[in-house]
Amino acid sequence: MNAERKIIQKRKSLTKGMVAGLLTCLSYGANAEIVGYQGNDINAQPVKASADKKFINADANLAIAVSTGLERIIRLTVTDSSDRDVFTRTTEIVGGTDRFSFENKQYYGKTIELNSLSDGEYRVTAEILDTAGNVVNTFVETMIKDTAPPVVAGVSIGKYGTTTNVFTLTANMLSLTLMHRMLDIQR
Repeated sequence: MNAERKIIQKRKSLTKGMVAGLLTCLSYGANAEIVGYQGNDINAQPVKASADKKFINADANLAIAVSTGLERIIRLTVTDSSDRDVFTRTTEIVGGTDRFSFENKQYYGKTIELNSLSDGEYRVTAEILDTAGNVVNTFVETMIKDTAPPVVAGVSIGKYGTTTNVFTLTANMLSLTLMHRMLDIQR
């Protein structure tokens, strides 16, 4: 009877330990993601964009915010449109003081500053590693850095003075056509 109790107690202890261990593992990776991008625009004003927005117009101090949970390492790789790695960095282990705020939310993780990147499209890969260096999770996002202000490509006015006036403005990724119909008024 006494031996049977010891076996039951060991099973309960093992079960509790396994549940606690499982919950601990889940909590470490529960919020892992590429959160977003931040930096300063050409007027030295802070700008932020969540990773799902894809576009960032940061001209200086471009950084990528990655959430991992605790006891994780981040290996960040940025690849250009020619499939060439232009930036790679591996962080230290994320600890209890490694917190950042992004869009009014708090995260455990790191904000990693990049070297200067020219305008263009990039693939951002964040590999989340355990303390032994094994890949636990991988996140990939597309980022487009665009610091060039819009440029008006052409302005034209056609058929002016007739019954229909047409004004066309074409800008970078924007086309606007306004039409104004004149009333036929007799004098």
